[in-house]
Amino acid sequence: MRLPALILTLLLTSCINVNYSVDSAQTPILEQDYDELEPATSDLSDVLETLGAPHVVLDSLNGRVVLAYIWTETDDLGLQLSFDFVSRFVRGARVRFDSTDGEFEGVVVICDSDLQVESIRRGPLVDLLSASQQDSVTSIVRAFIF
Repeated sequence: MRLPALILTLLLTSCINVNYSVDSAQTPILEQDYDELEPATSDLSDVLETLGAPHVVLDSLNGRVVLAYIWTETDDLGLQLSFDFVSRFVRGARVRFDSTDGEFEGVVVICDSDLQVESIRRGPLVDLLSASQQDSVTSIVRAFIF
């Protein structure tokens, strides 16, 4: 009989706080925004005219130029339980859970040494850039853009 009474007391004197938020930074570029750009036909000036200035420009060792247009959307789910009854005996009797899901997405345009568009790819940056490029882009983006 004591256990149900204890559970009932805890439930009646507890507070549950749930929050969900979505934060976004920069505007995503959709495929229709760049569908007029064609590899081997378009050049750097066409890219800049169509998409504007990129967030990051990287030179590669083989003379290519990599333009990265980046955005992110982060989902955050949080749950907090606090027990007022228990707080009388134990300071700060709380249980917290936070979960954040978000990654950088982007459009990466690669131009050859003659500044002709070689490829245009869209998706998560981890799929579009090499590991060393990801490190450079992520540090730049976190420091200055987002």
